[in-house]
Amino acid sequence: MGPSVLLVTNEYPPEVTAGTALSTRFLAEELAARGHRVTVVVNSRRTAAARETAGSLEVIRLRPLQVPLTRMAQRAALIANIARRIRPDIIQGQSLSCGCLALVAGRALRIPSVVYVQGLDLYQSGPWARRTYLRWALGHCDGVAAVTPDLQAKARALSGREGAVIPHGLRLQASHQLDRQAARAQAGLPQADQVVLFVGRLVALKGVVHLLGALPRVLAARPEARLVVVGDGEERPYLEQLARALHLTYRVSFVGAREHGEVIRYMRAADVFVVPSLIESFGIVLVEAMSCGLPIVASNVMGIPAVVEDGVNGLLVPPGDEAALAAGMIRLLTDPAARTQIADRNLEKAADYVLPRIADRFLALWRAAGAGPGPHNPSGWGART
Repeated sequence: MGPSVLLVTNEYPPEVTAGTALSTRFLAEELAARGHRVTVVVNSRRTAAARETAGSLEVIRLRPLQVPLTRMAQRAALIANIARRIRPDIIQGQSLSCGCLALVAGRALRIPSVVYVQGLDLYQSGPWARRTYLRWALGHCDGVAAVTPDLQAKARALSGREGAVIPHGLRLQASHQLDRQAARAQAGLPQADQVVLFVGRLVALKGVVHLLGALPRVLAARPEARLVVVGDGEERPYLEQLARALHLTYRVSFVGAREHGEVIRYMRAADVFVVPSLIESFGIVLVEAMSCGLPIVASNVMGIPAVVEDGVNGLLVPPGDEAALAAGMIRLLTDPAARTQIADRNLEKAADYVLPRIADRFLALWRAAGAGPGPHNPSGWGART
């Protein structure tokens, strides 16, 4: 059996069902299915602590804690106590802030620690004190990985340390085999419409306001276009009001947050997938859309170009540029040959993100972090007492 692992994360399903939370669950379940002992510790949004066990996977939900520097020691102590009980071979933080906690617990127990940089905390490194502890975590852990080359470069600039690039791994079902007509019927979407799909949290950084701003241009060229918005968030009331003000309600459907299986069904029912984000470290929904054979229009920002190559498996547009966003959607909606070509390329490219392959890369990283002498494991893998 390979290494047992403790994953420290700020988000995990069912409280959060996208992004880091979803990819962490997929990784944990894949490793547990292989027989590895996996423990996930998450700062829960519930009012009380909870523990769930399924086979060799244990999820421990801590009571809500704020995580400024003044509270870091409290949470690190809780994680160290859990690690002392389960004695994992590796502790991985699923963000930079969680990586700090993993490092503190690892140092206390002589357990190798890894930081997985995959979120916005590196872009938003903030004041001097925060940059200092992030630099400390990156420089003193036993292994570093980043979800995109862009984040890898930023981590290297902060710490001077090279790290691996390991993208999110997804459980890519053969969803492209679902007939589009059947998917449309199940989703309650008209067969004659050209469906443009957005999936994500309805918050400002996702750029949905610009998607709505671009839609009148799209409808002028393609009156049969329909925008379907899957997701929820603090901006939903404002976005619905904006759709009314722009007289778009007859061609825009806000369907709310949906279970993962339903999201895939909406993807299979769509013609074009749009990611208008202003900030996006990776965009896990991009890979899911690729696995469904969807052509993509996305913002050329941060980690997105690592997934979408302009003109090859999608179209990239400047973030916040409503005219360019509209032009990208119109181009794909009016050119079925281009849609088919990009969709075929996406089905091929999605294979790069299959979960077993990504899990293997993490296992190799963890073995490298513990197999040789490290700053807190001088005798190598398996030498702790």
